[in-house]
Amino acid sequence: MSVQTNITLDDLTNRDLITPRSNQTYELDPEIHRAIEQSGPTPIEDHPVLRDDPEKAELIDVCNDDPEFLKKYVAVAQKTRDLPLETQLSLVFVIDQFIEPQLNFGGAPEAFQPVRGRHLRTAIELHPRSVVYAWRHDCDACDTMKQTLDEVFEDGSDRYGLFAVYGTDCAALLHDQFDVDGAPTTLFCADGAVDSRLMGAQYARSVESEVEMIDRRAER
Repeated sequence: MSVQTNITLDDLTNRDLITPRSNQTYELDPEIHRAIEQSGPTPIEDHPVLRDDPEKAELIDVCNDDPEFLKKYVAVAQKTRDLPLETQLSLVFVIDQFIEPQLNFGGAPEAFQPVRGRHLRTAIELHPRSVVYAWRHDCDACDTMKQTLDEVFEDGSDRYGLFAVYGTDCAALLHDQFDVDGAPTTLFCADGAVDSRLMGAQYARSVESEVEMIDRRAER
């Protein structure tokens, strides 16, 4: 299971996932918003979209501690039944940027998908290899590391999940679940777990070395 990137605004509007506003911005489609917010008597994992599909069973297992992400997935999947699971999962992360409170993404590298702290574990487990960049505002070292990651992943990646998390919004979670206590911190993950990390600003070659290492770990 993995997450695909390169989703455009046209993709989202054509699927009625977001709606244009008059001021050239976008908002979450009201129907999607209601589907995410509503609570029914049936557990979300028993929704028809998720039943009787081995691939969806794996998703349910990954989201065992993240039912909110599963609800977002179901809302998206009902409008994108013709799309493969990878694309649907990508759409979940993208539409999350239109849900209040809005994600901070000003310091995220260009190719990195902003993700909420509470969905970070899910994001990592959905991809066999991933790189997670934790950043904060007013941080010179973060600005330098962002430039490094923009250089290394200039063309994006279809091999790695690339995720950025705004550390100020979820400092306690990052400390408790990932032993991250400062920014910038870059995590290199293989098979759903943190394999190594770089703290502070780094040269491109250091990042490339860690990426090569998680490649070797994932191939074992």
